[in-house]
Amino acid sequence: MIKIAENDSLDKVCHQIDMGLLQEAIPPSLIEELLETYQMWEQRERKTNMVTIIYWLIALHLYPSLSMRRVYGKMVSGLRTTRDDVAEAIPAKSAFSYRRNQLGREILQELFVKCAGPKANEQTPGAFWKGMRLLAIDGTVESVADTDEKRETFRYRTDDEVSHSPFPQARLLLLVECATHLICDAEISSCRQGEASGLSLLLQRWSMEQSLILWDSGFHASRAIMLVRSRGGHVLGRLKSNVLRSACGYLWDGSYLTYISQDQDHHTGERLLVRVITYTVTSPCLAGAQVYRLVTTLLDPFLYPAKELAVLYHERWHVELVIDETRTHLRLSARTLRSLTPEGVLQEIYALLLAHLVIRTLMLQAASQVAIAPTQISFTETIRLMDESLIPLGLVNQLRREQMVKSLLTEIGEQRLPKQRLRIQPRVVKRVRSRYARKKPEHLQAPPLELDLNFHHIIDLVPT
Repeated sequence: MIKIAENDSLDKVCHQIDMGLLQEAIPPSLIEELLETYQMWEQRERKTNMVTIIYWLIALHLYPSLSMRRVYGKMVSGLRTTRDDVAEAIPAKSAFSYRRNQLGREILQELFVKCAGPKANEQTPGAFWKGMRLLAIDGTVESVADTDEKRETFRYRTDDEVSHSPFPQARLLLLVECATHLICDAEISSCRQGEASGLSLLLQRWSMEQSLILWDSGFHASRAIMLVRSRGGHVLGRLKSNVLRSACGYLWDGSYLTYISQDQDHHTGERLLVRVITYTVTSPCLAGAQVYRLVTTLLDPFLYPAKELAVLYHERWHVELVIDETRTHLRLSARTLRSLTPEGVLQEIYALLLAHLVIRTLMLQAASQVAIAPTQISFTETIRLMDESLIPLGLVNQLRREQMVKSLLTEIGEQRLPKQRLRIQPRVVKRVRSRYARKKPEHLQAPPLELDLNFHHIIDLVPT
């Protein structure tokens, strides 16, 4: 028989919230330590406190279809078995906004920095290639609510009132560990900041020792390649068709050597020898053979054969899957971010990154128990088990809780995906335009309808 954990009825509801598997990945002690370091404790606790608010911000992305109050209701639902005051302890919507403004984004950012990073070891399948850890970089954009303040901070794609993006957008540049899908670092900016600028900031924060960085053609830059090499890493990236065409030497496997310069446009400054590989992919599902060109700092064709590198490059697809996990499953991609201020947007994005980190950390722990690749486990089924175990884990004593956590990790490891097919697609889309007209400035600037207005007041019959 399960023993229900005894609670002190004099404690507030927010003191007794148990976040289930979420707090196995991010323990309360770590949050409390950061709050103490930054002196961010609340001056008056009221119905909730800062530790609870941080967990609530992360939980918003585990339950993206629920309102803010309903997410908090989910967090305290298990306490209804021992308390009668749970409903009264759920704060009003304005209280959440007040606490979020008090908290700011720095704590969420620092919490992500402390928790994030590559976690695969030598036993993790697919984590290393010839002693180098496989990391991939790619970018995405997130739509934010269309307010004056956020238009100024995050901007539209263009200033053209007819052709700009439907919403202001924040750009996210992600550094991902391929074998675990863990987001190791992120650079957040306005969508107007180019990916090259964000890439430089991202690379400067990381020691790339014994790492192989995979990226797409949009990230190719001589400075970026040199920066990776200066920090101990290597690069394998795609090239556009008109870049690095001049060879200074040919290798036996068909690849060739060439130089890149610090200033590639004028061929001046420091130079670095790199290797270019050209290959094609032929498949009945593609309209003709597609030609790929890769650049790499791995020069030895005997240690690093061209065909092996060509095959390895397609591991970059893992970062595309990570973007799908965050946007489709944690964000319900058709929606904008909930926050109405620029600071709130940054806070919400770091909470999103932490939610993804929690899920993928649990999946890595589960995969390590049965010696399989974390990418073989279902992301959505892991979220389902986190949800189903939230209430039970909060109702048992500590000994039983530890046993349940082990059992749940085993169950997560059993939620296997079917074998994945190769991923390759031409850069085409099926639908390029909506059948609806685009919003115009007069639509955006229309005044809101009065609260007590009735359709009788605004409808005129048209005589036929």
